[in-house]
Amino acid sequence: MLPLLTALVCAREPVPVLDPVDPVLAAVVAEVERASTALAGIEDPPYFLGVEVTESESVTMSAEDGAIYAVRPSHFRRLDVDARVGTPALDSSHALRSAGEEADGNGRSLVLGDDGDALRRAVWREIDVTVRAARAR
Repeated sequence: MLPLLTALVCAREPVPVLDPVDPVLAAVVAEVERASTALAGIEDPPYFLGVEVTESESVTMSAEDGAIYAVRPSHFRRLDVDARVGTPALDSSHALRSAGEEADGNGRSLVLGDDGDALRRAVWREIDVTVRAARAR
């Protein structure tokens, strides 16, 4: 019994080590810090900047009579930026949503993959668009 147990323990594959720095999180943090500095000097600078990234992977399968006839994988990232400008007394936040309701169209698809430059460009672009829209309200 002991030799079999030893063989099973030795045959076990190593556990992969996860990268401690997530490229999506790193891009979001870098661009929020950049926006905090770059937008501080404008008229009506943002006093609040929130960034949310939602990533989803799923597979939809269709079957009939015991056989699978369609498999549809899906993978997407969604970026939603909330910017509030001026002062908290004159709140310029985006429209509130009820629980379970989809985003009101302010969010955008975010590039897939781990290319830091592409992620940063997309996050910065959405921050810029959202801050401009908040300032126009």
